[in-house]
Amino acid sequence: MSVTSFRQTGVTAAQVTLSVDASGPATVRLESFSSDARDSLGASEGSMSFPSSTAATARTLTFRGTGCYWGVRATTTPAAGGGAAVQQFLIRRCDIR
Repeated sequence: MSVTSFRQTGVTAAQVTLSVDASGPATVRLESFSSDARDSLGASEGSMSFPSSTAATARTLTFRGTGCYWGVRATTTPAAGGGAAVQQFLIRRCDIR
């Protein structure tokens, strides 16, 4: 499993697309986070679940937190052999110095 696209699309919104190579039916859980620290997912912003067969469908996430970094974590049930996919980026409204 991997995050193929994760980008900010608005002041409080981002779009994410995943790639899942499953040999059978699986459920994907996508969680969103905001943080003030790079490499730390921080506070949970919410989650959603969907079939792995629809992982390539772009999903829009809404972020309520004030953190400068947004992140996502995708896991599957049953668990993917490679583990969770995680990605994080610095959002446009923040300037870290």
